[in-house]
Amino acid sequence: MNPEHIKREIKLRKIPLERWNEFTKEGIIYIGSGKDPNGWVCPVCGGSGEKWRVWLYEFMEYDDNLRQKILDWASALEVEKFALDNWMINLERDGVFKMIKGLISPTELYRLVKHK
Repeated sequence: MNPEHIKREIKLRKIPLERWNEFTKEGIIYIGSGKDPNGWVCPVCGGSGEKWRVWLYEFMEYDDNLRQKILDWASALEVEKFALDNWMINLERDGVFKMIKGLISPTELYRLVKHK
């Protein structure tokens, strides 16, 4: 994904620049587990560290270029790569930006999208 696409996506998702900088500097944002060292368990999340549902979306614009790839019998991997290079948002990409925003933990994200 080119840097201009990333900047645009950060802006569209309203991710604060400080949050983005923290993520890229540290490599990951700490999200608590819902348990403290004394054994107390959060009554809201039951110790999971999650307290609400976050939907992950996958979007792909179907246009003539993508249509032609399919008609030319491109493999599924070629079609996916083409779509990702041309603004497809897959579950993992959507989840990573939501993780940076602090809406989902890395553990939960990769539990949901570990298909690859």
